[in-house]
Amino acid sequence: MNCGLCLECLRTCPHDNIGITVRWPGAGLRARTSPGLDEAFKACLMLGSAVAYAAVMLGPWGALKMAAFDVGSTRWAAYAIGYLLLVGGVAPGLLWVAALGGRRLARSNIPMRPLVTSFARALVPLGLAAWIAFTVAFAFANLAYLWPVLSDPLARGWDLFGTADVTWTPYLTRLAPGLQACTVLGGLAWSSLEIRRAANRLTLPSAAARLALPVMGYGLVVSVALLRLLVA
Repeated sequence: MNCGLCLECLRTCPHDNIGITVRWPGAGLRARTSPGLDEAFKACLMLGSAVAYAAVMLGPWGALKMAAFDVGSTRWAAYAIGYLLLVGGVAPGLLWVAALGGRRLARSNIPMRPLVTSFARALVPLGLAAWIAFTVAFAFANLAYLWPVLSDPLARGWDLFGTADVTWTPYLTRLAPGLQACTVLGGLAWSSLEIRRAANRLTLPSAAARLALPVMGYGLVVSVALLRLLVA
């Protein structure tokens, strides 16, 4: 949950006491440890940032693009404040409202803090899928730049593989929308499963579905917004 695989720990540990092990994907999502508020905000930051970046980079709003680009200006400050409000206020606030709605539907008295943090952890797969989907279009569009670099990695005028003069051509752009949609929907399905598992741990099975339903709806709303930005 807290590892980005940067491998900095291997380089800096003075005792040579760090190892890497292989686990099933999502093993950390089902850990029995209670999530902290930092983890909950990180999940909301991941989701909110994906929506914000997709809106700036892929959305149709020129004024928003220019505000994000014009660093240091008044409009950039307004954009930065709006971004911070989105990821630090709106995203976690809506999650809190969804968790509260689930608690009322389930007629439960579970404290809000463990409820919100558990559901936030379950949204991590959707956040990860959102960033993968955001990257797909750029990866395909820029893949052609790889071939000249492979032939001349040090910019010395080499042509090791005969590809130094290959011109830029976007690859598989027609497949990108379908792949993005499948990625986002796959992340939504995975997060919905984890939300239900979290609900099962928090309350009786008879009330778990009602507890989880509003938070699943929260994930669905975010997914629809992402699909409108990425695919539509």
